[in-house]
Amino acid sequence: MALGRASIKGIRRFTTTAAQLTTKTAIQISKSAELAKVPKETLLLNSIRQNLDTLSKKTGMREPCTIFRVPEYVRNRNSCIFKPQTVSIGPYHHGAKRFQAIDRQKWRYLQDLLARDGVSVSLDVIVLKMRDLEEKVRSAYSEHVSLSSDEFVEMMVLDGCFIIEFLLKWHEKKVGSLYGGWGLSVGKSDLFLMENQIPFFVIQELYGLVFRYSEHGLLLDLLAKHMKKIDVHTPLRPETTHNNSNTIEVQNLTHLYYNWFVPKQVQTKHVGYSPTIFERYLSNSNDLELNTTEPPKVIQPVSALKEAGVKFVKKKSPRDFLDITFKDGVLEIPFTLISYNRKRVLLNLVAFEQSNNSGTDKNLTSFVKFMDMLINTPHDVEILERCDIINNMVASADEAAAFFNQISECVNLDYDKHYLAPVVKDVTDFCNSPYRRFRSRVVHYYFKHPWTIIHVLYACLLMVIQIIQALASAKELYEGKKKEKN
Repeated sequence: MALGRASIKGIRRFTTTAAQLTTKTAIQISKSAELAKVPKETLLLNSIRQNLDTLSKKTGMREPCTIFRVPEYVRNRNSCIFKPQTVSIGPYHHGAKRFQAIDRQKWRYLQDLLARDGVSVSLDVIVLKMRDLEEKVRSAYSEHVSLSSDEFVEMMVLDGCFIIEFLLKWHEKKVGSLYGGWGLSVGKSDLFLMENQIPFFVIQELYGLVFRYSEHGLLLDLLAKHMKKIDVHTPLRPETTHNNSNTIEVQNLTHLYYNWFVPKQVQTKHVGYSPTIFERYLSNSNDLELNTTEPPKVIQPVSALKEAGVKFVKKKSPRDFLDITFKDGVLEIPFTLISYNRKRVLLNLVAFEQSNNSGTDKNLTSFVKFMDMLINTPHDVEILERCDIINNMVASADEAAAFFNQISECVNLDYDKHYLAPVVKDVTDFCNSPYRRFRSRVVHYYFKHPWTIIHVLYACLLMVIQIIQALASAKELYEGKKKEKN
């Protein structure tokens, strides 16, 4: 009997389950039938609307992006310039095999930071705070970050604490063992690469938690001293560097370094060009009437400008490295260093300037483009070297000539409004006068090489001899006629 009852219950359960499956199948069939009646365009439209609604909800809560990737076509030309060489910060290069050794060091640096004297914050407080900031940090990146929530928060804690402890150890001169000594110079600049960043507020929050929100100025002081060691040849006014850091809202370390490296306000005095009386006398037409409606966008290279009579002088007391002026045929340019490290710095800062549209005037792009126009050949480099304007620390003059060309590739610049546009106009007006054009042709064709100069001097000497002979013959003829009359 018990077995019979059990079999009856099993049959009932099977019947109930079968009935439920039949009902679900019928519902699915009816839905499929209804969907089959709906036009494909309506299904597509509903899908697009659903995606747009989801995007709108995310966009409404999303902070503006502040950390960008370099465009692929730019990165492919200079891949090693934009990729970190020793340490990865942030998600873009996170987990790469070449950083496994330094990633292990990050755990040790976290341990050292929490073990410092006066630090009493617990690790769970740090993790909870970073968890609260996760969405805000994710929204700072222009590309989707595929790390899980735990992986992302762990990255924030390790990278942020690594930067703080690195700066402290560097200040205490205890950081040499991190890279084995030889990689320290590269590691210092890795922290300021455009793609190798976490938001600055993460570093500030971690610093505040560790040191109980006291001595925030110490963090900026450490960063300012560190940035000076990256590029010691930048002619900046020391009194302005720290003030800029305190008055701006820093997005990340690249943004901080950009505001330290590039002057905030650049003013170029527009002198204008007035032709001399001699140049006006040489002109019998309206050649000197300059076209003011369409300002020139480019200027000739150094060698061509020199042939036109432009003098190149190293500026003695520049306001900053962007302080380029032109007056009375003299182009004054501050000292400029050409080195591999400077190329890495400039490329990343120009990329940041091109990607960031908030509060940047693209003055660095203007400077790089101007120098690119001036330097086309190794001969241009040699001329500026003789004037002590540039110091070439790369392998050859050919490589130095390509220095600014590679940096200014694929950049966007408003040629009519950038800060050096008045200088370009003044130089062009100076070179376009009839006398300067005539002088440029003569120098280019007759005084460019030693042999041509010898040929010109030889031709002039023959001309003088012929004139003397002609005068002597005329004198003899005159005296002969005079004697005949007598």
